[in-house]
Amino acid sequence: DTSPSMSLTSHRRCRATVYHYYRSKEEILFDIMTYADEEITRLMALEEGKDVSDLEKLGLMVSSHVAWYLRHPEIARVAFQDWVALSGGELEIQKSRRHRYGRFVRDKVEQCRAQSMIPSTVNAAVVSNFINGAVAAANTWFNPAGPAPADAIAEEFGKIAIAIVCRDDT
Repeated sequence: DTSPSMSLTSHRRCRATVYHYYRSKEEILFDIMTYADEEITRLMALEEGKDVSDLEKLGLMVSSHVAWYLRHPEIARVAFQDWVALSGGELEIQKSRRHRYGRFVRDKVEQCRAQSMIPSTVNAAVVSNFINGAVAAANTWFNPAGPAPADAIAEEFGKIAIAIVCRDDT
């Protein structure tokens, strides 16, 4: 039976089950963000371990990150939008996680600049913030039923990240 009353009853049972394991919505959000952080940390380690240049690592990490979030849109929404609903220690942990990823991107840009792989005029802070903003926004406009699959869009994001850091404004 798919009547509204059956759906409501099913919803209440599901909600009761969830709250059997979690004390609050904030705890649920934090658990989702912890899962996302573990996955992104795994991707960062995977890309960092590859025998390619730091510039290629930056592009691969951006691509991997975007692909993962486009394949997990509900988690992406929580990670990029709902995290501000956290408070106390959980909020501080999530801020630290976000800072760690942002630092990874910025460090890669600075390493590329130090190795003369990109122009010395590239502002690592601005470029890394721009890249992080693009990664965070990808899931808001991506259409899974659209003409381009997640992996193709993610690959393009990686290429764009490399192009942005390689540009020479002089």
